[in-house]
Formats: sequence, C-alpha cells, structure tokens
Amino acid sequence: MSADLADLRERFLSLRRWRSESGRRAPHKPLLLLLAIGRCLRGEERLAPFAIVEQKLKELLATFGPPRQTLHPEFPFWRLRKDRIWEIDRPHLVRQTTSRDAYVRDLREHSIAGGFLAADYTTLRANPSLAHELANAILHAHFPETYHADLLQATGIGHFGAGASPHQDIRQVAEVADAEGKVYKTTLQRPRDAAFRQAVLKAYCERCAVCEFSVRLEGAVVAVEAAHVRWHNHAGPAVVRNGLALCSLHHRLFDRGAFGLDDSLVIRVSTKAKGRGRRESLGRFDGARLPVVPTMSTERPAPEFLRWHHHQVLRP
Repeated sequence: MSADLADLRERFLSLRRWRSESGRRAPHKPLLLLLAIGRCLRGEERLAPFAIVEQKLKELLATFGPPRQTLHPEFPFWRLRKDRIWEIDRPHLVRQTTSRDAYVRDLREHSIAGGFLAADYTTLRANPSLAHELANAILHAHFPETYHADLLQATGIGHFGAGASPHQDIRQVAEVADAEGKVYKTTLQRPRDAAFRQAVLKAYCERCAVCEFSVRLEGAVVAVEAAHVRWHNHAGPAVVRNGLALCSLHHRLFDRGAFGLDDSLVIRVSTKAKGRGRRESLGRFDGARLPVVPTMSTERPAPEFLRWHHHQVLRP
C-alpha cells in the first residue's frame, strides 16, 4: 500500500517545531527525518532500533545542532508520532515522563524500534526522486546552504549535482545522485533575495570582512558571499545589519560556529576549531576587531543578531 503523494508532502513539510522566544534552535526532527530518508533510499529496514538511531542522531546533533551540554535524540524519536509520519513498535512498553516524553532507559532496554509509516516508506522506496525532493525541502527549511552538502553525506542521502546553483533564483530541475551513484531528476526551488546580497557586498566594498579576500574575474567579484548572521530560516531578516560579506571559506566556518563576533565586532574563534590551516584561516584573527566593516554604523551587524549566533551557532 502506498501513500497519497500530496498528503505525504504536506505531512513531511509541516513539522511541529519547538520554538522559544529566544530563538533557540531545535533541529532534532529535521535531522531524524533526513537520517530516515537516507535509510529508506539505501533499502534498510523501515523500523530501526532506538540504539542505532540514538548513536547516529547524537552525532548529527553534535555536529549540526546548536552547542548543548546534553543531547536528546529520544525527543524526536518519540515525538514524531504526532506529526503522522512516524511510528513506534510496542509503545505500551515505554513509560512517559511528566512532559510526556519517553524514558530513554525503556527505549534502550526493550529495543524499541521506530520509523516511517509503512505506506510512506513504500511510497518513498518506489519514488527516489520524491525522497530527494523532500530532503531538499527539509534542508532549505531548517539549515543554511553551507550545511547542505555535509548533511546529505552524513545522512547517506547522496548529493545534488552541478545543476543546482546556490545563487540561482528560479525554479529549476537538478540531477541528484544517490549513495550508489544512480542519478535522478528533481525539482529545486531556492527563493533568494538578490537585493540582500547586493546590499551586503556593497556595504563591505565587495571584500571578505575577515580576510579581505576580493578576487575578481572579468570585473565580477568571485567567492565573496552575503552570509546571514541570524539564519534566514530562523527568523533572520534580509537586511544589511543581519549580514556579513564573507569569502566562501569564512562563510562556511561562520555558519558552522568555528568563529563568531562579539558586540564590539571582535572575532572570537572556537576552541573546538583545530587542525592544519587553523592558524592561517582563523587563529591569526582571534581577538582582533573585524578588519572590514561598513562605513555607516547603521549597516554594521546588530548586537541582537550577533548574540543569536553566539548562543545558537558558535561552538564554545
């Protein structure tokens, strides 16, 4: 039995998201969905024991989630049932806390398994392009583009081909390759604000705010991008005060929390950023004021956006 495609899309793309007034990130459900889509595309069992999901989801939360002392993969594993896309076998064996979450001990001891509804799993197995379409939509709804390729790899979904331009503003068809190299066609839609990019780059004189990179080819600036301080899919507005002009490398490092800025625009490098190239790309800037800032104070990063990034993205 397969699911109605329109209904399936609606259920997958209308997740109940935990929200807070402070804008705290909660990517637990999207990460679990991506993990399950990857399992589906690889033809793995529909229901996976919590012990397997727990280990992998903890890794994803530690890498792609906000900095937290404690990780809770049991939350989405149990709560996704309310979104009508997930089921648990033998839920009667699992006790619930006062907040109606599952006791982790019960999930482990009884080897409780969870996964997509049978009809949804069958539909996605029969329609790999739909699975890729849903994964693409989940990525764009919950994560900045600098995360997408790494998340697709980490969840075993595959990768988007060269047809998917990160700065294209129109609806397009792109080739998608799964983990085994088989290619499918999928429709992508990237609504982008070209005016935001132009305004941010102009404010920073088309230079990376950190390293001052400003290479041009035939007069056009290359690999300098407009980064959101507070992510656009987490209520970050497309205004210059929520933007930074960054080269491709520093854009990726900023989005992943390898460095941030304090209210005085001093660069703070994460102690967790290690390895070859750290000194050249990050260490030499640590503790220094941002070398490139807009001339007009009304175009410089606003403290409220910098603080969101500090608490929700920067790795301490």
